[in-house]
Amino acid sequence: MVQPTTTRHEIRLAAAFCLAALPVSASAQDAMEDALLADRSEAAIEAYHAFIDERGRDFEACFRDLPDLRDEGLGLSLRKGEEFPVEPVRVVVAMDASGSMAGSVGGEIKMGAAKSAAERFISRLPKDVEIGLLAFGHTGNNQESGRAESCQGVEMIAEIGSGREAISQSLAGLSATGWTPLASAIEQAGGSFSPSETPGEQVVYVVSDGEETCDGDPIAAARRLHDSDARAIVNIIGFDLAKADRAQLMEVAEAGGGSFVEARTGNELRQLMSDIQTQFANSSAMTRTRFNTVMGQSLNNLATNGMLTRTQLCIGTAGSQEAIGVATFTRQSGLDRETASEVTEIVRARRDLYQARLDEIKATAEAARDEANEMLQDDLDRLESESR
Repeated sequence: MVQPTTTRHEIRLAAAFCLAALPVSASAQDAMEDALLADRSEAAIEAYHAFIDERGRDFEACFRDLPDLRDEGLGLSLRKGEEFPVEPVRVVVAMDASGSMAGSVGGEIKMGAAKSAAERFISRLPKDVEIGLLAFGHTGNNQESGRAESCQGVEMIAEIGSGREAISQSLAGLSATGWTPLASAIEQAGGSFSPSETPGEQVVYVVSDGEETCDGDPIAAARRLHDSDARAIVNIIGFDLAKADRAQLMEVAEAGGGSFVEARTGNELRQLMSDIQTQFANSSAMTRTRFNTVMGQSLNNLATNGMLTRTQLCIGTAGSQEAIGVATFTRQSGLDRETASEVTEIVRARRDLYQARLDEIKATAEAARDEANEMLQDDLDRLESESR
């Protein structure tokens, strides 16, 4: 068995090291304020404090979005005789159309984001791959009154072998409606497959934002499909998952011989599905490691870049709001021109300090991301070397 060079805890320590001072302690904030107010007039200092109390923005809140670096690719064993990846000949994309998919994340309706990601994924698969589209939870409603109907709502809305245009049309008409019959969805997806001598030739990709809610057993369903003569695998792509739902969906992927990945926003989901369109995982440890390495690196990039972008936007917005606010404040407070100018300079210097802090963090955060990605790649390289 290959031993990982680092643990999840150690990778997160790398992230924590670069951002450990964020948000800064009260004493550090006091020191920053002392530097801002050094050599300022008493009138300006008093007016500045009044402005902050009345109209100041919380710049510290901009620094609370820390990246969560991933290491899912580390430490898997490679057993002798296991087969290496094959390109699937048959794929079913199973779309969760439960009522929760009508919710929004990152200002985007989840169902719309999932449909656009699936559309891109399907359109870019090799032309010789047979594709089917399954919907589940798309009937009834998400109230108790509609549960029975919704839990029966599992349908191949585009059969295996349907043309890409037909699949696209079926996908476009899908809307978020009811409950989540995940076990039934996996069982019906498997009904589209044929006996196969090659594991990984037939694959289910489930896109879902939550666990089973129709009293089925999706873990058992995935295991039965994987152990059947179809020798299919079940991959789970989680989307905006609650913490309580994540464990079950990870077990479903494990039982189905596949991989579990997740996205937190529509952009992440589109990026993930774009990344995996040629990363077809079968049941081998080698394949899962390759798949998870790519996904881990992709998620690390998304997390770090997203954090830096959001923090920059937050600082810019807060700075603009304070710049407008201080002009109004100095006018309404009746400050003389010299004091008003001094207060404005202090407020601008405060914003510049936070910007400088972000500039320092950027290089360190990117270095931590690169280190985590390198650890993922090193472990994969070691596995591949042992397999030769």
